[in-house]
Amino acid sequence: SGDDGVAGFSVRNETEVCGYHSFFPASSPYVLAVGATNGPQEGKPETACQSGGDVLITSGGGFSILSDLPSWQSDAVKGYFKAVDGTVQEPFTSDYNIPVANISFLKFWTFNKSKRGYPDVSLLGHNYKMVAKGKLYSVDGTSASAPVMAAFVSLVNAQRMNQGQPLMGFINPFIYKYSSSFIND
Repeated sequence: SGDDGVAGFSVRNETEVCGYHSFFPASSPYVLAVGATNGPQEGKPETACQSGGDVLITSGGGFSILSDLPSWQSDAVKGYFKAVDGTVQEPFTSDYNIPVANISFLKFWTFNKSKRGYPDVSLLGHNYKMVAKGKLYSVDGTSASAPVMAAFVSLVNAQRMNQGQPLMGFINPFIYKYSSSFIND
């Protein structure tokens, strides 16, 4: 889902710029978008990665400006906004569409809660240990959490294959349908 927060990499060096930018491919309903969290590795509550202290990235997320809200995600998005209703101001929300021809001229953008939301899942993305050329490094980001999610899906697919069941295939509808079985929110 990206490592620069909802504003994205376009504001990395322009801290006075703010806005909501959706990024491809995470904003596509045809991929499983993975965000990054931190906290549990230090015995703290799990939260979205936000740069500061020793956390190097801010997990990305938001809403597509092109792709409509998929039916399999609708209840989760409605539930999210119901949970935060009254807790945040919504001056940046829009319920209208911008013609595709105008998108390239937008430096700032708002979110549209009738569009595809992302990430779909988030996993630990802080303080992963990596060895490169014999040296130990700590890394942060969705580049750490996304491969872990891919490994989880691979393990599920291996079990299904061993039991003569079909592979998961397009996993997004399944994740939203059964999220209460394995999601910690």
